[in-house]
This record gives sequence, structure tokens and C-alpha cells, in this order.
Amino acid sequence: MHIPKGPTAGLELALFEPALQAALQPSPDYDAARWLYVPNTYSEYRYIWHPR
Repeated sequence: MHIPKGPTAGLELALFEPALQAALQPSPDYDAARWLYVPNTYSEYRYIWHPR
């Protein structure tokens, strides 16, 4: 669980497309073939996709 440092409305969001391209690269931190973390680095927010 993550508790943001402040109101999420005040966050500067990264553009999704460049963050997606970076997330599609191999990662030593997780299995990119099974999980998709956008952005692929720790931040105040993250989009997570996992196929079922």
C-alpha cells in the first residue's frame, strides 16, 4: 500500500506513451512478460496491467 505525500490532483503526471515505451523494456526488478508497470520506476502513482 502506498500513501501519497499530498493531494494526487497536484501531481505532475508523466506522459503515458514515453513511460509505456520504457516499461516495455526488460527489467531486472520484475517479469515484464507478465506484468506491465507504467512508469516502471517508483513514483507517487503507477498504472498496473496484468492479464488474467
